[in-house]
Amino acid sequence: MTTAADHTARLWDVRSQRPAGVLTGSTIPVMGAWFSPDGRTLATVNSDRTAHLWDIDASGVARRTCTVIDTQRWSRLLPDLPAAGVCR
Repeated sequence: MTTAADHTARLWDVRSQRPAGVLTGSTIPVMGAWFSPDGRTLATVNSDRTAHLWDIDASGVARRTCTVIDTQRWSRLLPDLPAAGVCR
């Protein structure tokens, strides 16, 4: 996890040493980040002392995504991740 003055926080894939995701939405620099003990939530703190909570539980996010998009749209948006493996 890294935070930046460009108003983002980045999750990194340790194996590939590449960004796994970028959290956006802040309008000011992100100064710090902490994971919850269970690893499912990330708290980021901005330079104005406001905090954002992020749900980073990938399986939970995927399950919720399955309820709002159909498999055709899933395939267009996530071509490398078969919906059948996630949406049950």
